Amino acid sequence: MPGLQPMQTSLFFPSIVTLPLSGWLVGLAVAGSLTVAAKATKSVDWGGALSGGMIAFTLFAAFGWCGVAQLMAFFALGTASSKIGFQMKQKKGTAQEIRTWRNAFANAGVGFGCAGAALLLPQYTFWLAGMAASFAAAASDTVAGEIGRVYGRNPRMITTLQPARSGENGAISMVGTLTGLLVAFVMAGITQMFHSGAGWKLLLVIGFTGFLGNLVDSLLGATLENRGLLNNEQVNFLCTLTAACLAVALH
Repeated sequence: MPGLQPMQTSLFFPSIVTLPLSGWLVGLAVAGSLTVAAKATKSVDWGGALSGGMIAFTLFAAFGWCGVAQLMAFFALGTASSKIGFQMKQKKGTAQEIRTWRNAFANAGVGFGCAGAALLLPQYTFWLAGMAASFAAAASDTVAGEIGRVYGRNPRMITTLQPARSGENGAISMVGTLTGLLVAFVMAGITQMFHSGAGWKLLLVIGFTGFLGNLVDSLLGATLENRGLLNNEQVNFLCTLTAACLAVALH
């Protein structure tokens, strides 16, 4: 992608071997702060918070503040949207409970993997596109589902377009779908802020692949998850992996 170079920001370290001491210290401070802040929200347990801190450190080491911003935006959007209509969701049994390390890696594991690969193979800048797209998909899917359960009207199964129950695997609504599209491009915009020299293609690739990852999540939910062949964490992981692979191919 034109203009997207590894050294575009001084906080993109070229190799884990050459990561300076100051980088380690700042990264550890950032990771520690985010771990404490995440636990303070009472939306994650200690396993989830510590996993998030480890992921945050790796993202910072590989992508600088851009990587951390992606993780923070995903967590903030997901947490905020889960609080909307929480009592109603509880009554329906669709409320998001305390998140664990499994939730952390289901949603951020692909981004974590892209960061690790970027540290070992820094010459390949497509890792940035893959990381950003994975978080765009995770945020798009999470917020769309939370908002759709509260404000979505006449949800339908994505595979058959037949009426479905709100919160059912594979059920989509107009409100939820449009919200997912908007959130995917908000996440893409965060990456664009840090890498404006890459041009508009970066924004479009991350936004659209993130949204497509969201749709893949619904498709897998309607088919393999409803048949008991996949669980929710596995579906979320495949959602983000799909978005990352598409972004790498299109970047």
